[in-house]
Amino acid sequence: MVAEDDQLNETSKTTSFTYNPPQVSLADGMDGKLMIPAVTQEFKRLDGGSIIQTNPLTLSDGSTVSGTYDVFATLRSDAEVPLVVNGIRIEPGQTMSVMSQHDFSTSGGRIDLPLRPAVAGVEGSSNLQVMTSAPNSPVLVLDVNTWIGKAKLSAESWEVRQVIDPVNISASPEAGVACRLTSDVAAAQGADAVRDPVCLLEWEQTPDEAEPVEAEVGGLKLTGLQGQAVAMGEQPVSYSLYLFSGDGRKIRVGGGERTLTVTSAFGSVAYKPMGDVDEVYRVIQEFDVRMKQSMGPACTLTLDATRAQDAAANRQVGSAASTCLFEWIDIPDGMQQDSYSESPYLFGTLREQKVHTLRWRVSIFTRNGTRVTLATESYDIEAVDPPLPTVDVMSSYQYSDDLYMVPMQGGYLGDAVIEGEPSPLDVRMTRDSEVLTNETFQPGRSIYNKVFRRMETEEAALWDETVFNIEAAYNLLPEVKVEKTLRAIAVPGDDITPQIDVGVSEALDTAPLPVTVRISDRLNPEMSYDPAVMGEWAIRLVREESFDEVVPMTDFVDAPNGEVQFNLDLTGIERSVRLVAQARLKSPIEGYERIEDSQRVFMTVLRGGAIDANVEGRRLSGAAPFTTILQLELENRADMAATGDVIWEISADDGATWESHRSTDRNRFRWYRTYDKGEYLVRAKLLNVNSGAESYTETIEVIAYDTPKVEIEGARTLFVGTEATYTVKVTGPDGEPMENPVIKWTQDRGETFFHEGDTLTLTSEEAKRFSMEAWVRDATAPDDDRYAYTRERVYADFRVVKGPRVFMTGPRVIETGKEYEYLVRLSLPYKGMEGEVEGYFTLPNGEKVEGDTLTYTPTEADLALGSMELLYTAWVKGYRDQGTEASRDIRARVWEYVWPEFNLYMRSSADMAPAEVTARVREIAFRGQLDEPQYQWEFPESDAFVVTENRWDDMRTFQINEPGTYPVKVTITDARGNVAVLEETLEIGEAPPYVVEINYSASNDYNREPLELRMRPYVTGGHPRDRV
Repeated sequence: MVAEDDQLNETSKTTSFTYNPPQVSLADGMDGKLMIPAVTQEFKRLDGGSIIQTNPLTLSDGSTVSGTYDVFATLRSDAEVPLVVNGIRIEPGQTMSVMSQHDFSTSGGRIDLPLRPAVAGVEGSSNLQVMTSAPNSPVLVLDVNTWIGKAKLSAESWEVRQVIDPVNISASPEAGVACRLTSDVAAAQGADAVRDPVCLLEWEQTPDEAEPVEAEVGGLKLTGLQGQAVAMGEQPVSYSLYLFSGDGRKIRVGGGERTLTVTSAFGSVAYKPMGDVDEVYRVIQEFDVRMKQSMGPACTLTLDATRAQDAAANRQVGSAASTCLFEWIDIPDGMQQDSYSESPYLFGTLREQKVHTLRWRVSIFTRNGTRVTLATESYDIEAVDPPLPTVDVMSSYQYSDDLYMVPMQGGYLGDAVIEGEPSPLDVRMTRDSEVLTNETFQPGRSIYNKVFRRMETEEAALWDETVFNIEAAYNLLPEVKVEKTLRAIAVPGDDITPQIDVGVSEALDTAPLPVTVRISDRLNPEMSYDPAVMGEWAIRLVREESFDEVVPMTDFVDAPNGEVQFNLDLTGIERSVRLVAQARLKSPIEGYERIEDSQRVFMTVLRGGAIDANVEGRRLSGAAPFTTILQLELENRADMAATGDVIWEISADDGATWESHRSTDRNRFRWYRTYDKGEYLVRAKLLNVNSGAESYTETIEVIAYDTPKVEIEGARTLFVGTEATYTVKVTGPDGEPMENPVIKWTQDRGETFFHEGDTLTLTSEEAKRFSMEAWVRDATAPDDDRYAYTRERVYADFRVVKGPRVFMTGPRVIETGKEYEYLVRLSLPYKGMEGEVEGYFTLPNGEKVEGDTLTYTPTEADLALGSMELLYTAWVKGYRDQGTEASRDIRARVWEYVWPEFNLYMRSSADMAPAEVTARVREIAFRGQLDEPQYQWEFPESDAFVVTENRWDDMRTFQINEPGTYPVKVTITDARGNVAVLEETLEIGEAPPYVVEINYSASNDYNREPLELRMRPYVTGGHPRDRV
């Protein structure tokens, strides 16, 4: 509000208020939010009514508005779209009369008004209020939203290649569009344009070979576009949306357009020959060429143009199957298309050695028969010479590449293997001047042509030579040829080997072994040696360490008569040896060497020398009787089998005499013996069973000693500044004092020793703790034998001077006229301390009483004070002046026995039946303890009175189950003849009856509908412990 006076002074004020009059709603349950198309044409509902249809307008008393009144419409100032109501245009912020003198009686109290936007193509929200001039009549408040019909066009891609790529376009409502979409005219006509609008979609422009395809979306039929596009460039895709009014009018409410870009399909597919045909062998290799797709959408190839056209014409909409026309452009000489195949298939051979080029073209047809080229491609195939055939010889006689050493008797040499490509092979083989093979071999089913020819030699003189020549060429390509020459030399037969003759199976390693080796024929051992047949040889002996390892034992020695004698040295051989003779053939062929091995001869080598050993033991000294096991350790384990009896010898007189013990069993290397106290020398004598040689071990010393028993005397705890003396008492096994024992003192467990002797004196001027061990051994025991020592630990703890510990016990509550005993327990201030403690009691009257026990009777003076205090003073004897005095007191309450007054305390769970009652006797202003009190309880004899607990003499708990009067009485007495009587009466009433009331609260103060009630019962009466 703005106010202005005559002087042009003005002021303004803004006040906010909430206008919330009674409201009427739209008919048919609509919530006041309207969605209408942004077009300037009016729509009718499906039943023919206008857009604005209200329920009857009712007044506050429930009556319906009747009579004739004007109708007004107000468009709120923030409205985004002006509206036309009943033909009247209303701008934002305006209030206009839209109906004059409307007869509400004839309309049943309703309002029926047409509504449309004032401008087309504007989306927005506008708040419209419709009211009447009828007093207190409700207001219609509408939220009117305008929308433009738009669809969202979707495609797998908006850029496709000619024919080869599928076109698949669908439509769906854009966000904010109120209507659903359909291509079914009947469904669009049957929908209410206001309550549930359904827009009819009609395609205006489509791709040149795309067809409508129906699908179901949201329960409605909706047509999409599927097919292909042919014409390159941009092809428009457009549509229109229509909404049917209730009176049957078809009104366009929107539309839209997208552009589909069509590109060339050339290069979209690619093909290449199947398999590896980049390089083939000319003339001899027959091969075929079949095509496979390497890129692009799948397309079946055909050589028939008519078939490709028919497949395109009959192709179903949306089908991904395609058929492409394949045409050969260039085919190399020697290759041809299979006339029986409808797909590309070449076969044949290539003669010229060069690169041959294949060329072809792939096309596809549109449904209308237009041909579109997809690819023009080529592929190079190089024709080359085949590899030369190979010639190999499989033979066990091969010495080097082309040299073979064969038995002079002749026979099988091996097999010649000729291998080439799968084509006929011409093979020629000669031996010296003799032709063995000359023919053509056809290939089999293998991927190679392989020919085997047997090769044999004739009997020849030693070292004679035979020449073999093998030629191989392709029958269809004779210029591709290979030739191989090899030589066969006659040598002694495989059965010529050396033979060993030893004559024994065992030998000593201390004597040479005679061995004879002869060259012989193992298949004819009676045959005499002939160098013209057997050859000339050199021989040596070796020992076989493993399967493929030998160690020479002699050098090679010539055998002019086929025989050699050896004297073999076996020194260093352990237990056994495998002897082998090796014979080396003397050859005139440079570089050729042949070595033959004899049979294996197994020899056992026996050790014959003196046996070296040592005597060892885990312990060589110990407490008598000392038992130990001595072990004989051989310096060489190989002497184990050669060791015979072992004679153990012991001397107790430093080697002057020896006592022998022969051991022959398997435990002869171990000797078990128990030694009395003393010093002994021990050695072992060993015999070699193979040669009889004798040997002795080094001598060892064994000592058996007594183990002492040790006791240390001396105080463990002392005052600072005093002196402590510790004495070691040592006794032997018999309990008698040990003579000249060795006694050493250590503080680090024997690492070092700080004193020797049986007496140790210590002192300290400061608080300190000493921890020591006395190590004691027999004088004959070894010093380095830690087991010989008996160890005894002792502690010397020098502590600061302080008084003894005093503990006094006795009663803390005492009665006048009675005697009481108090005891004192005294101990030295530190554990382990030696000494005595003295002390005395100090009575309340100052009197001193010595000793550790006191009998005391409280006096009237003690009673007057209410308490009594005793003091005890103690000190360490001999150290009182050094500050060792300590004291302890005890305090006791003194009282006089007086019969008290009593009170009977009653506690009840309720004052009405049933009730649980606890009765308890209490002393009044009494501190002390009654002398043997007795409590006698008296209760009514009634079934309604039940005692439930009587664990305590001065307390009872009982249950009263019926209303009434109940007396309770208790009599208290003590051992001194005192008596007290207590009485109480309990009044137990009856529980009042229940009274039930209901309280409620309403959701509004005027009890208007809709009304919510909250009800709560209110119950009184009954027993206090009842639960409802």
